[in-house]
Amino acid sequence: MITLQEIINIEQPSEKPEVQYLISVKTKQNFDVSGSIEMSGYGHESQIQTQLTAYFEGQENMDNFVLFKNGDSIKISEIVHLKVEKGSTLLLFQ
Repeated sequence: MITLQEIINIEQPSEKPEVQYLISVKTKQNFDVSGSIEMSGYGHESQIQTQLTAYFEGQENMDNFVLFKNGDSIKISEIVHLKVEKGSTLLLFQ
C-alpha cells in the first residue's frame, strides 16, 4: 500500500509544507474518495496530476492499493477519474 504523498517526486526546498493540494478520485463502482498532498509552494497542480496519472496507469501498479484520507484504500486498477485541485494554504491546526 502507498500514500498519495509517497507517489509524488517533485523537488522542493527543505521548508515545511505550506500548501495543500486536494485530490479527488472516482472508481469504477462510482465510489468517491479524496486525499491531499502537501507541498512547500503553489503551482504544482500539473506536475502532481502527471505523476499520479503515470503511476496509476503503470501496469506494474494495477494490483496495488493507494491509501486516502479517513482510511479509505482503493485498488489502483479500480480508478477511473482523477482530479487535482488548485493548491490552498495548509491549515496547521487541522
